[in-house]
Amino acid sequence: MNSILNSSKNFSKLFLFGIFVPLFLFLLPIQAQTIYSIDNVPSPKEKGQDFFVSNPDGIISGSTVNILDSISIDIEKHTGSEYTIVIVNDYQADDDFQFALDLFNKWEIGKKNVNNGLLLFIAKEKKQYRFISGYGMETIFPDAYLKRVGEKYLVPNFKNEDYDLGIILASEFIAKI
Repeated sequence: MNSILNSSKNFSKLFLFGIFVPLFLFLLPIQAQTIYSIDNVPSPKEKGQDFFVSNPDGIISGSTVNILDSISIDIEKHTGSEYTIVIVNDYQADDDFQFALDLFNKWEIGKKNVNNGLLLFIAKEKKQYRFISGYGMETIFPDAYLKRVGEKYLVPNFKNEDYDLGIILASEFIAKI
């Protein structure tokens, strides 16, 4: 009788082990994803004045961030305009335009007296991008023009999950204007 009880206990232990260990191993790689609000998107300026890219989820590579920072530095040196890029997995808001506009205003992108900032905001999980330009940039980059830039460079590359290439191509095009 003891051997039957012991084998029953062992079976129960093995059964529970067989269910919970694989379940735990399945759930282990799932990490909590940050859903950003205006207040917790890290500003690239926290690293210094020559940083223009916020990539807190590591969606684009470090080398791409360096290329984009370099493009933004060149834009600022040649035009005085400030071009900032934010790419996150997800954000907490109903409207990408309002979120990006609020972020643009909070960070005060561009020079205050000429309002010459440009923000490219990307939310990977929601499959959204949004350009926000200061009033001083709207004659150079009207909304319809920026939409075409997004459709030509961002959308096709994002569909292929190549965020690095899409953002670099769009940024290089913007730098030429």
